[in-house]
Amino acid sequence: MCYLFLRIAVLFSFTNKTFLFFQRQERHAERPALLELERFERRALERKAAELEEELKVLSDLKADNQRLKDENAALIRVISKLSK
Repeated sequence: MCYLFLRIAVLFSFTNKTFLFFQRQERHAERPALLELERFERRALERKAAELEEELKVLSDLKADNQRLKDENAALIRVISKLSK
């Protein structure tokens, strides 16, 4: 009877160790895939950041153009106002 329990305990220990071994192997196998996914996401975020920086440059150029046009418009209004007097 004691021998049977000992064999069951050894078998359970072996099965548990085997399970843990394969579980670790699966984690290591998944790791490159996760790293590749992280690289892909990082590249996508870097591309998005570059696009947003470009949009920001365009936006600042448009704001500068808008201010220049407002200033020109105000100058033209002053000229027209003086000519109409």
